[in-house]
Amino acid sequence: MVARDEAHIPESRGVVEISNDTRNEINLVGSFYSPELETAIRKADSALGLEISTKFDHDHDLNALLRCDHFPFLLHDVPAVWIFGRWHPGYHEPSDTIDRLDFPKLEKVVRLAYGSAGLLGDTARAPAFNPRSRG
Repeated sequence: MVARDEAHIPESRGVVEISNDTRNEINLVGSFYSPELETAIRKADSALGLEISTKFDHDHDLNALLRCDHFPFLLHDVPAVWIFGRWHPGYHEPSDTIDRLDFPKLEKVVRLAYGSAGLLGDTARAPAFNPRSRG
């Protein structure tokens, strides 16, 4: 999911903007609830240069946040983030095969996750949860 480039699916047309070239883009979903967590991820990205978007934190039509596996953590005030490559044709279908993966992008995203975990593990306390973000 993080090694595919975003492209419109029928549900996303008119709902979200998709740039012409998403080979270097990745999304964070749920970081809205913890600015400290987002800051750590962006710091880890400084050596990688991915373009990080939080557009799905503000999306309501596609319900990205409600679809993610980490949503139960957020319900219990535990900061969590979904590093999401975005939707694309073939998403979760048999046609989503290995030959469609962007391996250089996959490497960057793995390095982002690893670097973020390292930064967070070296801090004296966990990132704070911002319950006011629930609106």
